Amino acid sequence: ALPIWKAMSMILENKRIDNDFFLIKVKADGRDTKKGQFYMLRGWNAYPTLSRPISVYDSDDTSVSFLIKIVGEGTKMLSEMNVGDDISITGPLGNGFPGDIKGKIALVGGGVGIAPLYKSAKDYKLDKDNVVDVYLGFSTPPILEEEYKEVCDNLTINVGGFITDDIDTTKYNHILTCGTEIMMKVLYK
Repeated sequence: ALPIWKAMSMILENKRIDNDFFLIKVKADGRDTKKGQFYMLRGWNAYPTLSRPISVYDSDDTSVSFLIKIVGEGTKMLSEMNVGDDISITGPLGNGFPGDIKGKIALVGGGVGIAPLYKSAKDYKLDKDNVVDVYLGFSTPPILEEEYKEVCDNLTINVGGFITDDIDTTKYNHILTCGTEIMMKVLYK
């Protein structure tokens, strides 16, 4: 079992990507963080009272990064935090994606569901025999294209349509997805 810890951490970076998304990096030992896991983040002491579950975008031995979409008061407050601010983090949580799969792998995400696919692609590409294709669907202009291109073999982006229309599911040994329920149902079928 992976250690789950709750700690006060510090924001190392809070970078606005576009009007809706920002990338926040916190000081933490992320070596035990598996692809597809999440943390609970909290940067306030009052309302909203609940921490926010946020997928891991990337991690290393000194930091954990999160790609966050502003959807409510809690994520808006996180977007306004500054480098050096204290932030409460609990994690890593969840089972994450399988670590031992091999072959042709498709990673499919829509909207903020693209967040866990960056670390996943990077980690699966550590095995040079794996072919990792990433499919990203957006309803607004795409983000982080160059970053995703660096960690996969092929990147497909769909804006305004259905990313599932761009995938030939028969050519993959494994398909992993994060996003809307309807997208996951289509891929499953």
